[in-house]
Amino acid sequence: METYSVWCPEYGQTRDDAREFKAWIPEDAAKEWGHWSDSSSSDYTIANGNEIEVLVALGDADAEAFIVSAEPSIDYFASKKRGAARVDREGGV
Repeated sequence: METYSVWCPEYGQTRDDAREFKAWIPEDAAKEWGHWSDSSSSDYTIANGNEIEVLVALGDADAEAFIVSAEPSIDYFASKKRGAARVDREGGV
């Protein structure tokens, strides 16, 4: 796993403003930046369908540009209700 520097020129950031993310590949570092950016503000700009360009660099190497985007998703959960009566196969209690 590598430590990548990620920053967003659209937000007025330079390499000096970069945040570091551990990832196996630079694309994953860009995605982590997107998650961090959205969750650090309440706007969820990326999750709401907007794309943003970020630059990703490993150490002092030249940066690569990535477009970060997302899709909103809904996750459903279920948990057993405590104290509920059991229902038989016919639907009776």
